[in-house]
Amino acid sequence: MKLTFFSDTHYQHDKLKFTEGDILIFCGDLTTHGAIYEVEKFSGFMKRLNYQHKIVIAGNHDFCFDLNHKEMQSYLKINKELIAKDWPSVTMLINETIEIAGK
Repeated sequence: MKLTFFSDTHYQHDKLKFTEGDILIFCGDLTTHGAIYEVEKFSGFMKRLNYQHKIVIAGNHDFCFDLNHKEMQSYLKINKELIAKDWPSVTMLINETIEIAGK
């Protein structure tokens, strides 16, 4: 099983080159400012990648995913239903775990 991990792209993810694999795990900080346009661009990037499983975990810069963050008043709230609709091939983990292939 081929695992690929990456993180801290801070809106620079298009500069990365990936082949393909089994599981792709993004470990946080896809945005620089937690802005919705940054998330939308990352969404398009993730859709193009050829992996059987894609997992995203938000980082401290990705506060647009944190509905309790004090600065959320100036940003749209993103919830798991919207993520599931827009990112059907991506599992977004927010304070949870996932089991893949029974392991």
